[in-house]
Amino acid sequence: MKQLIPISFVFLLWSCHTNSETFIGQWQILSAVEGDETISLQENRMHLKSDGTFSSYDGEQKKSENGRWSYEQETRTLFIYGESDSEDSAWILSFKGDTLIFQSTDSALYLKAVNITK
Repeated sequence: MKQLIPISFVFLLWSCHTNSETFIGQWQILSAVEGDETISLQENRMHLKSDGTFSSYDGEQKKSENGRWSYEQETRTLFIYGESDSEDSAWILSFKGDTLIFQSTDSALYLKAVNITK
């Protein structure tokens, strides 16, 4: 006999993973994936702070960035506002186990990250 999962339980699981408190912290970005291409990243990280600011580091370009972020819980979208308008971006967030997935709203690009907050 097939067992059905109560809809309230499914909603509870979904809402737990979309609250901004679940992604506040320091994230090591492990890879960038677009189509069939996966690029492993060594020194890329993002620190999403509880005050709505962030800092990031791109190890390939040896570039740091600071700015603000906001989150729309209904659509699970993280908006990043960089130091210039050209650095602004939007990402749909989801979790696969302990891995945070940043899915670009502008392309098929997504990032895989793990929490390194200590």
